[in-house]
Amino acid sequence: MHRSACMRAMGYLPQAHQFALDCAQRLDTEREHPVKGALLLQAAEAAAAENRQGEATNLIDQARLLAGRMNKDETAASIYFGPTEVAIREVRIALRLGRVDKALRLARNVSLPADVPIEPHVRYLVTTAFAYMRARDDVAAVFALNRVAALSPEDLRFDQFARQTINGLTKRSHDLIAEDVARLRTVAGL
Repeated sequence: MHRSACMRAMGYLPQAHQFALDCAQRLDTEREHPVKGALLLQAAEAAAAENRQGEATNLIDQARLLAGRMNKDETAASIYFGPTEVAIREVRIALRLGRVDKALRLARNVSLPADVPIEPHVRYLVTTAFAYMRARDDVAAVFALNRVAALSPEDLRFDQFARQTINGLTKRSHDLIAEDVARLRTVAGL
């Protein structure tokens, strides 16, 4: 799972997609469902990054079926997966495919449980901030990024969506949020 994510982040999209699928196909037991589902989501993100909407949708649907069988979010081998993770990734994939309105509609329906680990929580906030920035709702984007800064400031430095969101907000230089954006830029090292 982590190898596929690294390959995807480095731009090896076809290889990341194929690696994640190959690994997922080898996992069949119920105990392996969380890891298999997470691999399917990695493959879906790689497909979306290559603008292969049909493949991304098919993989999300497969992951959703696995999550439905589990009927709960769980962590296995340090990998979080379940209905919540599928919902978060679906928002991110919609954004990768350039479907901002759909991403915001999906994001509004995500309900984060109180015990959600910090990584998916932050990923949801960053993704939502990026979607709001793309929709020109700068105040909502800053609100989400301020929550990220409180939970995990390092994600402002290293997450591509967070950095793109901060840069996009900076270019528009909205007076109401100028101080917040300047502070976020400092935390992100921009």
